[in-house]
Amino acid sequence: MKQTLGVITTAVCGATLALAASAQAQTPARQAQAIEEIIVTANRREQSMQEVPITLNAISGDDAFKVGITGTSSLQQNVPSLQVARQANQARPFIRGIGSQIGDANSENSVAIYVDGVYQPAAFASFFEFSNIERIEVLKGPQGTLFGRNATGGVIQVVTKDPGDDVRGDISLGYGNYDTVDVRGFISAPLTDNVAFSLAGISKKRDEGYGDNLFTGKDTPGAHDYGVHAKLVIAPSDKTSVKLSGNYYRSENGAITSQPVPGAVAFGGQGYPGEYNVWHDFEERSNIKTFGGSLRVDHNFGGVQLVSISAYTKNEGYWRLDQDLSSTPLIKAVINQLGRMYSQEFHMMSPADSKLQWLIGAYYFDYEAGHVPLELRGFAFDPGFPNCFFGPAGCDLDAGLDWDNKAETTSKAIFAQATYPLGERTNLTLGVRNTWDETDALSTTYVGGTPIVLPVPPVLANPNPQSIKYDEPTWRISLDHKVTDNMLAYVSYNRGSKSGNVTVGSVAWDNIPYEPETLDAYEIGLKTETSDRRVRFNVSGFYYDFTDIQFQKIEAGASNIFNGGSADSYGVEFDLEARPIDNLTLIATAGWLHTEIGPFAGAPNTCRSAVTGSNDAGGFFCNGLDGLPDPGNLIPYDAKGNHLPGAPEFTGSIGFVYDIVTPNSGVFTLSSNLYYNDGFYFELDNRLHVDSFTYLNAALTWTDPSSAYQVTLWGKNLTDEFTYSMLTGQSGGTDLGGPGEPRTFGIRVGYKFGQ
Repeated sequence: MKQTLGVITTAVCGATLALAASAQAQTPARQAQAIEEIIVTANRREQSMQEVPITLNAISGDDAFKVGITGTSSLQQNVPSLQVARQANQARPFIRGIGSQIGDANSENSVAIYVDGVYQPAAFASFFEFSNIERIEVLKGPQGTLFGRNATGGVIQVVTKDPGDDVRGDISLGYGNYDTVDVRGFISAPLTDNVAFSLAGISKKRDEGYGDNLFTGKDTPGAHDYGVHAKLVIAPSDKTSVKLSGNYYRSENGAITSQPVPGAVAFGGQGYPGEYNVWHDFEERSNIKTFGGSLRVDHNFGGVQLVSISAYTKNEGYWRLDQDLSSTPLIKAVINQLGRMYSQEFHMMSPADSKLQWLIGAYYFDYEAGHVPLELRGFAFDPGFPNCFFGPAGCDLDAGLDWDNKAETTSKAIFAQATYPLGERTNLTLGVRNTWDETDALSTTYVGGTPIVLPVPPVLANPNPQSIKYDEPTWRISLDHKVTDNMLAYVSYNRGSKSGNVTVGSVAWDNIPYEPETLDAYEIGLKTETSDRRVRFNVSGFYYDFTDIQFQKIEAGASNIFNGGSADSYGVEFDLEARPIDNLTLIATAGWLHTEIGPFAGAPNTCRSAVTGSNDAGGFFCNGLDGLPDPGNLIPYDAKGNHLPGAPEFTGSIGFVYDIVTPNSGVFTLSSNLYYNDGFYFELDNRLHVDSFTYLNAALTWTDPSSAYQVTLWGKNLTDEFTYSMLTGQSGGTDLGGPGEPRTFGIRVGYKFGQ
């Protein structure tokens, strides 16, 4: 590790000092042409992004739209080392190879997502479109001392616009290929001298599917996302602020349809159907509904500031899955998902001008989630199976199982962090947190479509209790130093943890608990910009020690989650933003990452049969030379030396925004972004791999001289790259792939007022 950190340190320091030396020699330019200063709340207080000793990316709402960020899934194309996988209707973000591919309804992400300071625990409700964004912050590495819910991989913060003292707003109408209509709007207005209100809405509907169902001859389903977000701000005095927010969002999506991947054979004998096509006899789609609200109260007592954040969120959804991927009615699943959260967070903070900057906090979290029910149907459950393969006549296509699986987690945490100056240019930060978690699960298995409860077979009876209770400490130590007025160097050591839980995605007698996973992160970095803010260059290097990693194995439609193995990873990443001439902004990002799993005997894996297309039934042995499992070989699979899932070795992007200002015709803005990913593995056994791919996005926008009207021509994935957003090897099944989005393009017309 020391040798690795030494190499990283040398590279980081050399590159940044060279840039800073040349940057200081530049001629000062007009302030109007400086790179925008972004204020972030990474330390739970407002600071310039360049003053925070944490590796983070921050994107303003206006800039996000210019570079094509319109939702959760498009973030990765502008943030190095961020990978956002889509597993059915679930968002699974990975940062620096740290993430979770677990599909359980109550399993939280390793990268926590917050909206206006409120944690979003449900992965199946984390894909959403943006309509009123002030900025987006992506914090990298464990966040274990300042945020309500602990996280090993990092944090994605979405901050929405507050209403102000003036009437202002915007509305846009767009149309794109696949018969897509996109309407977004935002309005803010004062109601009295100390009360203001805002309302944002979005509706994005795509009537055409991306592919065809070769069995039915119909298109695959389209999608419809719509929602509203309201905010009321009350300022009874100059020392008190009250923010009341409410939201409703719904997503009906048929875009992520599953197909047998190239080389695989579905149970009906069909092979790969071609890009975006399927063989389904059971139409796949997902439906998600989420609503909730939050109340934030800030009060300044003079010597101390108090913040209270109360929140409630409820999520409901389902995913219809043709699990056999074929036209044969073998196994169809309806995975109903439920999530309900209450949370309460308190902060006490020092004044902004205090020499010692400190924060003390407490957090309470109550989360109930599960599958109620998870339904499996098909003649695979008929007593006469497998004779049904020779003719389904007389076989019960509606035979199956229903599982009611729910778990409730209560979490309590206290945390504190303080930053003390060691001289005029050096700061020492110490943070600590302790979390107490308890989860209890309740599971029942029924004969499909009936109230008949299936007893637990004695041979399968699980001796483990369906509950878990533990406490987990985490901490942060960092040292930062102002090398010059425009250069910040920092080094840090963090420990983070992702909570343990109880599996609820399997049959009732198999809901076993699993322990927290922990990550120790060592990092060094430099943040630099020129005095005229024409050039900004940030670079960091890191080493991670990852233990008790939570993994998933899917068998016959049921998931099992357990701890196992350790992994080391290290890497370097940088962000460059420059304005070499007026009206031109250049952006470049890159991340290099190496991950390696330690000894892990008995690791989950699937090896596909070259004869039948199905995978081994247990996922334990993969030693047959013909690809078939070899039950005579008693050596379990060892994942030692494999890469972590969701961890590409290199990702990078280059882009620009260029304004052409005309005397009488307004401003023409040309923007483009080219993103490259050199590929990654989806699962622990490193068998299913996504090859390298490149996305090209571009837009041309005209803004009239009054800045009120805009017309934009845009395109995403203009190279029409085909890649998978999900790959899964199912034990007892075949390899399942969910395609990403194809080339999309369109036009958008917008109007702003009061800006």
